[in-house]
Amino acid sequence: MARISRMLLYFSQQRWTLVALTSLYPCALLLLLLVQHIFPQHDGALAITQVFAPYLFLPLLFLIPFAFLSRTMLLRLVLVACLLAFSFTYFPRLPFHASSDSTSRMMTSVLSWNMEVGHSHDALLLPLLKERHPAIVALEEVDPGDAFTQSPDFKRLYAYQLAQPTTNVPYNLALLSIYPIIEYGTLKTSDDTWAEPQAQVLWARLDLGSGQRLVVIIGHPVSSIHAVANCYFCSERRDGQLRSLNAFAHSFMSHGEAVLLMGDMNVTDREPGYASLTAGLQDAFQLAGTGSGHTWGFHRLNPYWPMLRIDYLLASPRVHPSTFDVDCTPRASDHCVIWGQFGLL
Repeated sequence: MARISRMLLYFSQQRWTLVALTSLYPCALLLLLLVQHIFPQHDGALAITQVFAPYLFLPLLFLIPFAFLSRTMLLRLVLVACLLAFSFTYFPRLPFHASSDSTSRMMTSVLSWNMEVGHSHDALLLPLLKERHPAIVALEEVDPGDAFTQSPDFKRLYAYQLAQPTTNVPYNLALLSIYPIIEYGTLKTSDDTWAEPQAQVLWARLDLGSGQRLVVIIGHPVSSIHAVANCYFCSERRDGQLRSLNAFAHSFMSHGEAVLLMGDMNVTDREPGYASLTAGLQDAFQLAGTGSGHTWGFHRLNPYWPMLRIDYLLASPRVHPSTFDVDCTPRASDHCVIWGQFGLL
């Protein structure tokens, strides 16, 4: 009888050990999310956990079977807490928002795509544009070998183009437009904010007709990875460029102009830099998009779904996002195409 009692005590103790061990990770995850919310991180390992925060919930799937054992109430509670935290913070957007505006005086469509330098896209870009028919096209990481701007087909589709070598613009950015380009330029600062050659900005003022004008800004800040010496993930340089882009957009908005800021911003909406980039602007995905909005991933390893949202269409208050779509059809790039329609108020 004593032996049976000892065996029952042993298994009881082992069960509590199992409950404690299986509850450890979800408890740590909840604590991490709380720390990220109260003290957002810019650098180091904690900053990386902000970037990939939704994927930290995946190991919880392996703990679900243990929750069906008896006397595992603690595990069940923390798993439910994690489910609620994920649902309120990272759950894909549902199509329940309003996406129309009857007060808009003019509608236009915009497409933005990081083409990933090092790959020729001459045969890929034209079918995409014929399918989508965007009025304005913003391209980042244009490969020097691409000659699409010289194609008669492109000239018929887009009579107004800003791209090398025909115009003096940043080498890896391009703007195609059906609207006349009144003027254009680059962002020049008094410091070295945009000193990196791969970090560039192109802007243009377009004449949409009927007295309507639109300022388009294409930005491509640096990545936080290896942006600072002896630091694997440091966002100081990138966040400075994001603040600069936002201030540049506001310099036009302060004069009452309609502005669209777009491009590969190399920042997720879970990082502090996102707030600096979007202050006073409308995120088209947040207002008119559905799903996760993710636009970037390791397409060669995982061609099925992108992992992060780092490409944006941002609008000034005078520009109303009507629709937003992500097209992740494989096109020799690690970025998906983003496309949206906007109404000018």
